[in-house]
Amino acid sequence: MEDLARKVTDYLVSQRRSWAPACNYAYNAGFPCARALVYHRLNWQEKPLPSPTSLLIFREGDMHEKAVLQLLAEAGIEIIETQRPFEIPAIQLRGKIDGKIKLDRKYPAEIKSMNPHDFEKINSIEDMRNSTKVWIRGYVTQMMLYLLGMNEEQGLFILKNKVTGELKFIFCQLDYEYAEQEWKKLELVNEHVAKKTYPDRITDRTVCARCDFRHLCLADEESESLQVSDDPELVDLVEKREALKPAAKAFEEIDEVLKKRWKESEAGTYLLGGKFQVKISTYKRAFYNVPEDVKAPFKEEIETVRAVITPLK
Repeated sequence: MEDLARKVTDYLVSQRRSWAPACNYAYNAGFPCARALVYHRLNWQEKPLPSPTSLLIFREGDMHEKAVLQLLAEAGIEIIETQRPFEIPAIQLRGKIDGKIKLDRKYPAEIKSMNPHDFEKINSIEDMRNSTKVWIRGYVTQMMLYLLGMNEEQGLFILKNKVTGELKFIFCQLDYEYAEQEWKKLELVNEHVAKKTYPDRITDRTVCARCDFRHLCLADEESESLQVSDDPELVDLVEKREALKPAAKAFEEIDEVLKKRWKESEAGTYLLGGKFQVKISTYKRAFYNVPEDVKAPFKEEIETVRAVITPLK
């Protein structure tokens, strides 16, 4: 029988392309590292082609966008100028807006599909700007540049939960200070492209982990001593773990205090504040106090795994 999965993978691989960028593009202009953006312009041939998994993610994003546009149209919400190109020659920037929503006036709109975890966390532009995800922070830059290029004061993000299909609508006001900062970053990129030089490296390795050119920029660290992974599932799990850590520590501290109090209480069942039932009992646990010289012959070394997780600021 023909391997269907292999056939799909072979097709995806056959669709991979690379091209020489003629300018900066809005979709990745929000990447925090100017050096990486210069690599995109000068070293595009050395950018790894996307994996089949990445290609599937891109296709999913396109399908979610089309589904949102269809739903909005069915709901009587008018969307115009879909995929309209725009350009800001002063910073060599080009892009395409997903569309404009006609309400009291026309709002440039960007549609972004997200996993449920990110979708739940984002309820404002500040949530996007402060996200730990590089690409989510980049969405804000993308919108700010669109607003500048179209001479608009306000845009609209339409977020979609990839699992439930739920939508969120978040308006984005043009922040001139933020936009100016990103404008200057692109000016720096253009200066280095013209000179065929590179800006200094950044120090935030959480950004480097998402960079297509880390194998060029961090050749020394791209060894066995530092293996960079951007597995989205692992990133999500570790982020959840870090978010729960303060609560877990507080739980342990309170639990220790309560255990001491229960030790001082008589065995029995208590009704606490009309809200909790506390059953206190005693039990015995076997303990073998074996001398070290007797235990030594039975000693075995078992390999275990320990991972020390350090958040990078």
